[in-house]
Amino acid sequence: MRRVRKYAGLLMSFVLSLSLFAGCADEHVVRVGVSDEAHIQIIGYMVRELAARKGIECQIRQTGSGIASLQPALESDCLQVGIEFTEAAWRNVLQKKDSYHAGDLGLLQSEYKKLGLSWYNLPQVKDHYTLAISRRLMLKENIHTLSELLKIDDQLTIGAPTIFFEDSTGYPYLQSEYGFDFASTSNLPEDGLVEELLDQKIDVIPAHSVDGYVNKAELVILEDDLGVREDMTAGIVITKDALKEYPELAQIAKSIAAVLTDGQLAALAGGVTSDLFTAQQAAMMLLKAKNLVAEKPMSA
Repeated sequence: MRRVRKYAGLLMSFVLSLSLFAGCADEHVVRVGVSDEAHIQIIGYMVRELAARKGIECQIRQTGSGIASLQPALESDCLQVGIEFTEAAWRNVLQKKDSYHAGDLGLLQSEYKKLGLSWYNLPQVKDHYTLAISRRLMLKENIHTLSELLKIDDQLTIGAPTIFFEDSTGYPYLQSEYGFDFASTSNLPEDGLVEELLDQKIDVIPAHSVDGYVNKAELVILEDDLGVREDMTAGIVITKDALKEYPELAQIAKSIAAVLTDGQLAALAGGVTSDLFTAQQAAMMLLKAKNLVAEKPMSA
């Protein structure tokens, strides 16, 4: 596996997830890696549905959360397609020490080419990574911004998946760039964060603006008044060998980039997390609305 040294701190999580990629040697099958996050799943199913209509056999494969589970699988060709975000790719894959800025996209794409991967940017899918608290805490302490939260962080517990506390774009970033030092941390699964917050078992959770749960009325997304972190954009990453066999994948990625916006993605992800429909159904709703497909969704 190439360049695995870069993931030494997180390699074990990938090794433990190798069973997810059983059948890596299957030929002529495009495997799309998605985490359990609704917005990632929706994009993955958009790729699959469009690929199927071009006669490309495409399978959705579940990965762990975080780029450390996805990137090694792409580089080893266990997966052929993945969805990543620029900041995580910049810091964790390319090992850049400085923050990512929009002007760095060309360099990011060039560096990915050296890994045998093509990055197709989704310019309208901008994601802001910040923190969220309960409305109860907001009203009690009059907190609306990260700076205001910083004043009482030593009294609070932040809860998040393990990867958040290890990833350089997660808790280490908050500590180095913002000065946060919460009283305690709690390792929790992604799908249990909101419930723990509303049950007052934790006080703060990380929040992406495209996450499905950010639209819940009980949550307050804190303003990044310090302006330290620039918005990330999503990218569809495709392996060189997959593009060689199926050049149509490039046009599929470009078609999605032309129509998908962060507002649409967040709204649909909210519907998925609220169990109004599945991620596959959400993908089909959007593809139909944009006149990219007319058929009914394929069976899972």
